[in-house]
Amino acid sequence: AVAWLLPVLLLLVVAWTAPLDADPGPADYALLDVARNPGSPVVFGAEGAVVVALQNALAAAAFPAAPTSAPPDGVFGQHTLAALNSFRAFYGFPSDVEPQEVGVHTLDLLDQALGRPACATPGLQRLPQSLVTPSITQGAVRLLELYWQHPVGTEAPFRATDRNGSAAVFFGRVEMHFHPWNGTISPHGYHHGISVYSIDPSSRAPLTATQFQVQTAALSVEQREALILLRFAAGNMPSWFFAAADQKHTERSSRISRDGGGRNSSHDSHSSPMWSRGGGSGSGE
Repeated sequence: AVAWLLPVLLLLVVAWTAPLDADPGPADYALLDVARNPGSPVVFGAEGAVVVALQNALAAAAFPAAPTSAPPDGVFGQHTLAALNSFRAFYGFPSDVEPQEVGVHTLDLLDQALGRPACATPGLQRLPQSLVTPSITQGAVRLLELYWQHPVGTEAPFRATDRNGSAAVFFGRVEMHFHPWNGTISPHGYHHGISVYSIDPSSRAPLTATQFQVQTAALSVEQREALILLRFAAGNMPSWFFAAADQKHTERSSRISRDGGGRNSSHDSHSSPMWSRGGGSGSGE
């Protein structure tokens, strides 16, 4: 079974009117850009800052090369290679492409896993600590267990009881977090967490499917998809959607139980309040 720490709350409010930026990746991620040039991969046996950047990127993608109690050593050895191979295998990356090295294709995959093209769905806002309930905490921890290894930017809806005692829709979002190596808050370094978002308080009146088609006739498919998520965030969500989501969560829970709880590396379930799994107590950003 997966062992969870008790939820620890931290206020980290972002106003819904703030610009929505894509996740940037670790602070030193740009050092890996050298490997975007064909013929200049980061190879097994390499050492230095670029390898530290690789190790940070793997940890930020939920595949750390070393225990989260130890900072990156900057050596592309067997531990880093094993983490790299596990990361690529998780995403179905061909084993005969860029073996024992990080090149253009592996970096493209890291970009996706780190959510660099992603930003939070418009219409959602981070949930203030003052609005957290035990029901919301339970839902966030459940999503962490199910989705912690998924790409940064992955969002999943869940239902929970709000402070008024009413059933409400919330979204958990996989995000990258960092705790200083010499700090008292763990897990240390880069890791995944779940941030909880609430519904935009200026939620719009429900639309019928026909009204939505008329209003979005001039938009691209991608723009329509973003607005559909916005409608979901506003609570205009059919009951069959939650039935399907609940079934998916149940199937993933059963699969995790059969597999013995998945990986044991430390990571957080962060929202505006944050939740932690493994590696000690406390929370931070």
